[in-house]
Amino acid sequence: MMSIKNMHDSIKQKIMPNYLIETSFLIPLTEDKVIGNGTLHPQSRWLELETQLFETFKGYTLSKEYYDGCWECPDTYKPVYDTSRKYIVALKPKDLKKLKILLKMAAFTFRQEEIYFVASGKVEFIENEQYKRIQNDLW
Repeated sequence: MMSIKNMHDSIKQKIMPNYLIETSFLIPLTEDKVIGNGTLHPQSRWLELETQLFETFKGYTLSKEYYDGCWECPDTYKPVYDTSRKYIVALKPKDLKKLKILLKMAAFTFRQEEIYFVASGKVEFIENEQYKRIQNDLW
């Protein structure tokens, strides 16, 4: 006869997904020129991000390539060009929220208005909430 604990564990395994979601995000090599100073990030910022990724998700991949991109500035409507690092993190679906919180903090630390984020092929822009709050207070 199966114990209640074993039955619970058996049901949990059937209900809880045992797969991982592939996520990725881009962080420009330099601070945003509007909310930062446009200079390269110090190595300590990259090291802190990678430490947080490892401690929280037990691993990450950093692409050896840099990614050049262009986007429209919402204030000036002019193109903004940047070069970014790409990180890839595989995580359990329940940990998706943790990564988004980490990226909100990274947007502030790296002085970015937003961070380009992809989870299972769906794109999202993770906002620097502190910058948005200040911006709303000014307008």
